[in-house]
Amino acid sequence: MYETILVEKDDSIATIVLNRPEKYNAIDMKMREELYFAFRYLEKDVEVNCIILGGAGEAFCSGGDIHTMGEFKANAGRTRLKNIHPLLRLIYTMDKPVVAAVQGHAVGAGMNLALACDFLIAAENLNMCQSFTKIGLVPDWGGFYILPRRVGVAKAKELMMLAPSITAEEALELGLINKIVKKEDLLEEAKDLARRLASGPRVALALCKTGINRSLQSTLDECLEYEALAQDICMQSVDFQEGITAFREKRKPDFRG
Repeated sequence: MYETILVEKDDSIATIVLNRPEKYNAIDMKMREELYFAFRYLEKDVEVNCIILGGAGEAFCSGGDIHTMGEFKANAGRTRLKNIHPLLRLIYTMDKPVVAAVQGHAVGAGMNLALACDFLIAAENLNMCQSFTKIGLVPDWGGFYILPRRVGVAKAKELMMLAPSITAEEALELGLINKIVKKEDLLEEAKDLARRLASGPRVALALCKTGINRSLQSTLDECLEYEALAQDICMQSVDFQEGITAFREKRKPDFRG
């Protein structure tokens, strides 16, 4: 079905793998389209509670495929970039949590694609870089939105304008990733996290993701109002009833969504 990615489902977890290992999973136009359709399909799949995004071979993603770039006429670059905006909005706003399993190179668009996910599990050999200025470009794939919110304005300017390579340890210290694991354990660690998320209270987790993302542009009063509305929804859910029943019975809750 797909030419540049692999998609599989295992119970309530779906895994999408960038599958151009000979190109270090560089993103061409075909991969853009296939990623969007895969995420859109899995977003609507009621059997899927969590999505893992990984890369085949030695790299997560080396960024945009430079071989698909050339001399651009006026407005062509803007049109090219707007083509990927629906994918980024989908990953960032969808109810289901997305876990990125990153190893080797996660640079340029590949770094920002990973940062659009909700959780990042990284192998020890991770190399991240906002490599855009090295070829005379500015960051894209949501970098201007996501990176300053992750690391602050001063550090974002350093990473974007000087384009240093950062290790897994540096990425962890900056808050760009959640955990470092051995390369051979990367996928299993990502699946362990995905299983925890997939077995959690789906309504509450979805509202947590939305609330956190919205808080970045909200006032205190707007956040308080969102909390009140979201909690009202949660209190009407079957997961809440299961949660308080399990608490009273001193057992682990069995959330069903």
